[in-house]
Amino acid sequence: MEIQPVHHHPRPRYPDKYDAQTKELLLYCRPKRWLSSPAKSGILAFTLALGLSGCSARQNTAETSLSPTVTLSVSSSPESMVTAGLPALSPLELIAGINIPLFNGGEGTGTIGCVSITAPQFLSEEEAYVIIKAELSKVGIGVTEGLKMDNALLPAKGKADAEGVIRFDTVSGTLKTDSAVDLSTGIEFLSIEDYSAWDLFEQTGLSISEYDFRAAAEKLTENEGLAVFYDPAVTVMPDLDIDESLSEDEQREIFRQRIEEAETASKAESIERLKAQVQGFLEWLQAQGVI
Repeated sequence: MEIQPVHHHPRPRYPDKYDAQTKELLLYCRPKRWLSSPAKSGILAFTLALGLSGCSARQNTAETSLSPTVTLSVSSSPESMVTAGLPALSPLELIAGINIPLFNGGEGTGTIGCVSITAPQFLSEEEAYVIIKAELSKVGIGVTEGLKMDNALLPAKGKADAEGVIRFDTVSGTLKTDSAVDLSTGIEFLSIEDYSAWDLFEQTGLSISEYDFRAAAEKLTENEGLAVFYDPAVTVMPDLDIDESLSEDEQREIFRQRIEEAETASKAESIERLKAQVQGFLEWLQAQGVI
């Protein structure tokens, strides 16, 4: 084979500043804090343009360039995207394709069985729904029917490590979220009902079961577009210092009252911890420039 010179070849199309700025749909997804850093914004714009434009041949500059009527500034809003002919996304839709972190609000750990002085006070899914909905409504975020997520990553029972800490694996399955915001981002509250349905309890004795809602919730956050909250499962211990000079019946009655008071306090504190989780989510949305 004789080597011949190439007389005609496509002209590579490297992105320029104009190309980068017209990728508005993706540039709008930047965190607001990046706007204060021209270097970060420039790198992001160049990367997006390079990934989307590639090295396709520029056959005719007049034909391949966008019309001046759709030229967008880097700081354009969703409204300007409509004016430019691009589909408008609501701010909440912009987070549907990313992983939302888990927000702290209680350890969510404990045991069920004979070692418990007071019975754990779990929040039902109905109670959690009311709390989450109320907190979101304070900033004008409405809650809709849950989403069906196929091929979702669900927590699965793993093995405890050397220190006895429960570790979870993940399995693929279908998840119907408890609710959603803006029909795009699911909301899932990891309840004791979920924990039981997924068979996550760790048996440590004949009548003792350990749970770790927070660790299981961490696994759920591996799903994109899913805001996960978990049962704080707060347990307030009762005051067991009872006057022994009292009769046995009197001591028993005082003990019963203190157990009830501790259980009421546990439930109240769990509600406050769940509210703290939702507040963490709202602060995160604000940091992303969504609200």
